[in-house]
Amino acid sequence: MQPLVGPPSDPRARTLSQDAVRLVAGHPAMARAQAVPWTRFRLRRPGFPTLVQLILEQQVSTAAAAAMWRRLTGELPRPTPRRFLALDDGTLRACGFSRQKAAYARGLAEAIQEGRFDPDEVAAMDDHAALEALCALKGFGRWTAECYLLFALGRRDMMPAADLALQVGWQWLT
Repeated sequence: MQPLVGPPSDPRARTLSQDAVRLVAGHPAMARAQAVPWTRFRLRRPGFPTLVQLILEQQVSTAAAAAMWRRLTGELPRPTPRRFLALDDGTLRACGFSRQKAAYARGLAEAIQEGRFDPDEVAAMDDHAALEALCALKGFGRWTAECYLLFALGRRDMMPAADLALQVGWQWLT
């Protein structure tokens, strides 16, 4: 998986962890469901690699996305937009990219290269503007944008509520 930002002592991760602890304390079913210490958040590094990783994570299992990410970083240890655009279709297919995921990731890389999208600018935007900027990219819907804002930028008010696994998990808890 994508390297994470520093230790859980990162102020943004610490705040998210505190929020999670309060959530668990306030809802007994959440406390019972906690099989792993998910209340200790570690954030992903903001930027192009995490956005590509989120594309890979769309509508596949965590294990499948991790395998694709490992293959990509085996080919491209430090993904940058320029270097990503140099990869051919066969290489991307070998890494596990579908034609659609490859198109989304290339579109992202091109938008960054051409100055139409800047992840650093997104980090400085308020939540609403950041969601709009991310969702304006082809292949980036609300789930991807919310995951990026929560897990890369540490935005406390973001939650990918439409995530099917979260919805099914909540049904099991209640």
